[in-house]
Amino acid sequence: MYEQLKIKNFRCFRELNFDKLARINLIAGKNNVGKTALLEAIFLHGGAYNPELAFRINAFRGMESFKVEYGTKVEAPWNSLFYRFNTGEEIQIEGKDSNLGSLIVKLKEIIASEEFEKHPEVRKLNILSEKNISKIVDAYLNWKEIEGFSRIVDIEEIKKKIQDLVQSSMKLGEAVYKSQQNAKPDAAAKGNDKKEEGKIINQKVYLHFH
Repeated sequence: MYEQLKIKNFRCFRELNFDKLARINLIAGKNNVGKTALLEAIFLHGGAYNPELAFRINAFRGMESFKVEYGTKVEAPWNSLFYRFNTGEEIQIEGKDSNLGSLIVKLKEIIASEEFEKHPEVRKLNILSEKNISKIVDAYLNWKEIEGFSRIVDIEEIKKKIQDLVQSSMKLGEAVYKSQQNAKPDAAAKGNDKKEEGKIINQKVYLHFH
């Protein structure tokens, strides 16, 4: 049960604090004062391990799709989540549960081109050495296997990996759900950060790992 809730820079709320929540709480107000936004904040906080929820709440309001056009400046689909559409200010939703304790959910927009020097993890994503570029080109053009870097595998193996990934994702979802039901947030499983990329040519798939 929520005992406290603090919302900062979310939707219409610059800052909103509830210090004495009970099992039953009455929320009343005129139209467009933030009743739905309050419920959305609780929804995001309750599903803290699922980043997809940030997009899903817009779908609940009828904004089910967005258009992206190269070369044109359009509003990002997550802008409306930020107070006065100011994506420069971080969203913070902090809640205290009688069983789970305190948890803070933060949402922040990071533009790689602007944050390049500030964040080492962003620089790592944007830097690819000339040596590795040459290895990738050589591997793709010549169907070349390079130990520890790339290998050629049959399409059936890829299908099997996809099936295993789907099953693992389902098991992970079940584990997270059960952990939330059992009030054990520390039991939430962590995903595998390993990425795979490939392309299909003549029923063969070329993969390089990073």
